[in-house]
Amino acid sequence: MAVQKGKKQDAKHNLPKYERVKECPACGASMQYIFGEQFQCPKCGRTELSDFGKVKQFLEENGPQPAIIINQETKVSIEYINLLLRQGRIEVPDGSEIYIKCQKCGTDIRYGRYCPDCMLKIAKSVNGVMWMDDVGEKPTRKAGSEMHYLDRMKRG
Repeated sequence: MAVQKGKKQDAKHNLPKYERVKECPACGASMQYIFGEQFQCPKCGRTELSDFGKVKQFLEENGPQPAIIINQETKVSIEYINLLLRQGRIEVPDGSEIYIKCQKCGTDIRYGRYCPDCMLKIAKSVNGVMWMDDVGEKPTRKAGSEMHYLDRMKRG
């Protein structure tokens, strides 16, 4: 996948990261984040929306749309739109013909990475890990007792 100029990518997932710095298309200066997904150029005063701001504004004005239409109208990559869906920042409307898939079982979901059933299984498996040997025991008495060793030799 080709990386657009000025777009940073997450090396692990090959997806764009959140925008922290944006280059002004008018004068080339580094724009500063001001608020509400907007950047402002300190030189020429131009304001621009972040990629998420573009998607959000488009959806507010046009209602639910397929990712390909959002991509064509906003020039925001489909990969970034999918990232927003996985993060739950946007969602597929209920009753849609197309959904994203749970990354564990493949069932249809509206947003996120996992369906509720798989998330429950993951949470239970994490809970089981918490009872492994790496978890220590809280003391019942504080001061005045000697140190104990698990492989302590008996004194004669």
